[in-house]
Amino acid sequence: MRITFLLLLAASLGAAEVRLGPEVPLVRSANGNTTNVAIAWTDSRVMGVWRSEDASEIVGAFDGGAFSIERLPGHRLGMPSVAAGRDRFLVAWYDLDGEQTRMLARRYTLDAMPVDPIPFVIPTAAAVRNAFEAPGVTADGDSFVISDVANGRLRLLRLNAGGTLSEILARDVSAEPSASFPPLKTTSEWVVPYLRFVGIANPRGFMEPFFSPTAVRIAFSGSDASSVDTSSSIPTDIVPRVATARTGNQFAYATPTLRDAGVRVGLERGSPAGQLLPQSSDVEAVDIAWNGSEYVVVWTTRSYGSIRAMRLDASGRLLDAAPFDVASRGIATKPSIAVTDRGVIIAYSRSDPEAGNAPRAFTRTLDRLPLLSRRQSVRH
Repeated sequence: MRITFLLLLAASLGAAEVRLGPEVPLVRSANGNTTNVAIAWTDSRVMGVWRSEDASEIVGAFDGGAFSIERLPGHRLGMPSVAAGRDRFLVAWYDLDGEQTRMLARRYTLDAMPVDPIPFVIPTAAAVRNAFEAPGVTADGDSFVISDVANGRLRLLRLNAGGTLSEILARDVSAEPSASFPPLKTTSEWVVPYLRFVGIANPRGFMEPFFSPTAVRIAFSGSDASSVDTSSSIPTDIVPRVATARTGNQFAYATPTLRDAGVRVGLERGSPAGQLLPQSSDVEAVDIAWNGSEYVVVWTTRSYGSIRAMRLDASGRLLDAAPFDVASRGIATKPSIAVTDRGVIIAYSRSDPEAGNAPRAFTRTLDRLPLLSRRQSVRH
């Protein structure tokens, strides 16, 4: 009943107004299979990063051109993260060389010129870990804050403008395997999401570990750490596809679900166990962001299905009567959302007939909803 009411309400509030910008190729010319792209935006500049198909190279994109960030033949590189600070971008990724893992990073100016002549090493919480997930990085003024979770150890690190690395926090947690998400800054503390091991289950005919989206709250002084548990269980193969966001003092997460392959969105102070978005099915991967006025959730679907999106207010109420399409014939890899001054920009991969139907990365902007629509939603 509640979902039906919210759908009718959303339809009556003009939530069908979807202001999507034109589709723009991330790179002007086809550049191999471009999937699992991550993007960052600042001052009308967009930088994209991804891993090469053979996992030996980290590639960047800026202003329609592509360039190599690092190439290590014989190594297995993880998915890269990118964050936009006040005057530079930071790209970070894991490098698996034999049985040893390290985190590498490289900074770029806002015109994508390298600040560091070569990538530098950021010490990790464990020498052996799942190296294929992207590190958790976020910007904080002219510095960057990095979360690293592995083998039951959580570390929060700060990389200042001069390139000096310092440790904000080190704490033992129950988090296996590694799963680092971007730290989320509130008015008084850091919220550091991670995945907490909750047990072994057998829902698909074989035993597998399950995890719960969880967060540690850390005051800016580095003390008063407390935990937030969402009580939502996620199987191992969905772990890399969880996404987090923040508004005010709470964090939110979005994840594909196991049984119905839909999208579940949980709000720490609203519905911590999560609510299933209507008409979301056959979901592969998801991202979520708070654009300053509403949550935007974007997901990819399997079998070259559409890339779809929905919006929710700060309380988790639906602002769209149904999901809307961002693109058709999408590739089932993780999308990426970056917040802009007008809303968000969404990066995704789809098959491109001009490139022989190979996966190619594109972006589209999505403007914020008008203020009147948001006020009506809250009033109801």
